[in-house]
Amino acid sequence: MPGATRAFASSGTPADCTMLGISVLYRAKRFDYIVSGVNRGDNLGLHVVYSGTVAGAREGAMRTGAVGVAVSLDSYSRSADYSEAARFTAELVSLFLFSYGQLD
Repeated sequence: MPGATRAFASSGTPADCTMLGISVLYRAKRFDYIVSGVNRGDNLGLHVVYSGTVAGAREGAMRTGAVGVAVSLDSYSRSADYSEAARFTAELVSLFLFSYGQLD
């Protein structure tokens, strides 16, 4: 993870990763937002029923009361470029934090 001071990896589902983060790694923290993704393929229509990315956001929201956000890239290409989706997601989170007075 470029620029990260600390990173974790898990082979579990997105919901498993969310639970690991909120229940084990950061159990003493309060979360306002849970961002799950960026995943390959869209999370629209019936896909939200079985999407692991949506499940990660939903699990975090249900367990913490935070806002859950699932982010996907509307592409199934294995060579897709996720950098723009990651940049957009980071910008979106910053806007949320700024808009709600959590970031000055």
